[in-house]
Order: sequence, then structure tokens, then C-alpha cells
Amino acid sequence: MKLTNIIQEEVEMDEGSSDTAKMYALMTKAMKVMPGSPKQKEIIKQINVIRKRMGMPLMKEEAKEETVWSGDVFWSARSKGNLFLVLGLYTAARGDKKWDGVEFALKPKHGEPYLSAGRVTIGEDGITTMGYKKTNLTTKMKKQIQNILKDPETLDRLDRAGTRVKDIERYIR
Repeated sequence: MKLTNIIQEEVEMDEGSSDTAKMYALMTKAMKVMPGSPKQKEIIKQINVIRKRMGMPLMKEEAKEETVWSGDVFWSARSKGNLFLVLGLYTAARGDKKWDGVEFALKPKHGEPYLSAGRVTIGEDGITTMGYKKTNLTTKMKKQIQNILKDPETLDRLDRAGTRVKDIERYIR
């Protein structure tokens, strides 16, 4: 009786390992296709069949609500009328991932638009949870930023902050 239990357990483990291999292959395939696409949703359904068989929690089919990329632009939650331009993601000293960018006051209460902050860092999930609203750069906004970048004082502030003007210009074209 003990011998048959051992044989059955070995067979179950072998089946589980092939399921695991199939699941990992499908996960790799799902990551290679466009996020949120019908193709990816179909692959996730196949993964969930295997996960259910293995007694694992099911994966959700919907993609994250908002994915942040370098070059994305948000209306700042810190100050009304400030535009936050995401320049890149970096890993801080403690291993926390943070978004690095610049902030422009495009709708100041007084005077002309100006560079509000030469370097701003926000936690990786901070942009989506702190009230930043995603927007698209209009032609008017692009021209305002280009004019701000012509000011020698602005260039000096960016240089002191360690922000390259090339990076900003790349995303406002």
C-alpha cells in the first residue's frame, strides 16, 4: 500500500512539473505580446486553467490602470498649473524605484511660464496614487517649454540639478 502511494505521488509531481513548465512558457509568451490585447487575455485564460488545476490563485486579465513611461506628462498634484515631465526611472540607494523628471509652471498666477523644479523625484507608484493627472503635450505647451529652455538661468538650474536639456527636448518634440 505504501509503494502505490509513492508511485502515485511521483506521477502527480511529474504532471505538476509539466504544468509548471507550460505555465512558465505561457507567461513568457503573454509578456511578449501587447499588454491588454485580446491575444494576451487569451493566453492569461490558458494560464488560469493550469493555475486552477494546480490550486494556485488566478491571474487577473485586465492590465494595470495606468502605466507610466519616460516622456509621459502629468499635471502636478503638488501645485496647480505645474506640468511634470517624466524623464526616467531609477533605483534609489535603498532599492526603491523612483521616477525622475522636471516640473514646469505653465500656468503661473503671475508672469511668464517658468521652470518650477529642475529635478523632481516621485515614488514609482506615487504618480498614479498621489493625484497626478496624465495629459498630452499640446503644441502650445511644447512652445512654452522650448521658450523656457532658452533662458540662461533655466539652463543653469538644470545643470546644477543634473538634468540634461537633451532629455527634455527628446520628449517635447
